[in-house]
Amino acid sequence: MRVAAVSFVALTAPAAAWGASGLRSAVASQVHFRGARGLSMSAADGAYGFTVSDLDSNAPVDLAKFKGSVSLELYARLGPKKFVVLAFPCNQFGGQEPGSASEIRKFVNGYGVKFPMFAKVDVNGPNTLPLYKYLKEKKGELLGNDIKWNFAKFLIDTNGNVVQRYGPQTSPSSIEKDIVDLLPA
Repeated sequence: MRVAAVSFVALTAPAAAWGASGLRSAVASQVHFRGARGLSMSAADGAYGFTVSDLDSNAPVDLAKFKGSVSLELYARLGPKKFVVLAFPCNQFGGQEPGSASEIRKFVNGYGVKFPMFAKVDVNGPNTLPLYKYLKEKKGELLGNDIKWNFAKFLIDTNGNVVQRYGPQTSPSSIEKDIVDLLPA
């Protein structure tokens, strides 16, 4: 199972791998920029200018409601300080996330996941979720913008700006200082 956290840290990783640290989530099958098509969005909204689909109900979720938050792991400890993890399951990396929304929910509930989860998405290719197009456009990599494997993470500040992109090998605990530096005092 892959987790993509947004709100921002977008994590693309198997949910099981985040169990010990409490990181779990899923994603949206459709993301739309509020009031516009494509990625032309206002600088004031940044990554929070998108709408995604809830994992359980498939209802639209406006990411603007997370504006003012920073997101990624360490959720239980930092959540009260306006830190949020937004997770998006993805089955593009070795078929590790083949389950339905209810199967994903059941799995992550076994790890005590409390942060927002969204419908399963594609993070690469022709069906890439617009949110991920935006994230990758803002923080590319040396060998292209595609997400290479699960556990890629994007750290988003309280205004929706993409602050940093971390590779799969970077553990959530190793970027805690970056997160804490973005949290409101």
